[in-house]
Amino acid sequence: MEAWQFELAAEYLVMAATLAEIKSRMLLPKPESEDDEFDPRTELIKRLQEYQRFKVASENMAILPRVDRDYFVASTSLPKFEEKQEPLNLNANDLRDIFQEILERPDLTLSHQIAFEELSTQDRINLILQILGKRNIIGFYKTIQKAEGKQGVAVSLLASLELAKDGHVELIQNENNEIYIKSKARSPN
Repeated sequence: MEAWQFELAAEYLVMAATLAEIKSRMLLPKPESEDDEFDPRTELIKRLQEYQRFKVASENMAILPRVDRDYFVASTSLPKFEEKQEPLNLNANDLRDIFQEILERPDLTLSHQIAFEELSTQDRINLILQILGKRNIIGFYKTIQKAEGKQGVAVSLLASLELAKDGHVELIQNENNEIYIKSKARSPN
């Protein structure tokens, strides 16, 4: 029904019938006794004026700003969340296991001293550049000292990445996942 627009067709038919009535009254001869008879054109003019008023009013309303179309109302309150508190389904065995786990946790309140060995990234950069001054390419493992452990590996990696970032070296990884550091300053002979 929306596609056929019955309401629009009905309004059209009413207007066509009204215009046909006005035209037929104008074509018929007027009886002399009824000079002050109702003129059908005045009714049509009134309806057209009313239509014009509604059209102007609707156009004026259409240009007014609307909430959620032209602007949005700001809100400072937080949305309300429903707090659902579900009951804990614990039996005596579960409570005993939880309590036992708490008792077995390590006591982390004890203090202990950790001696940090400071390794300098700048010292490692200088060491790598010194080695590369003698050779064009070296294995990454040559920059690591066993006594330094994981910290030494991290410092050597940071120093290598810093040199690669600055464009002094190129890092190469072969198929065996071994990393090599190649100097960009020296050209191969």
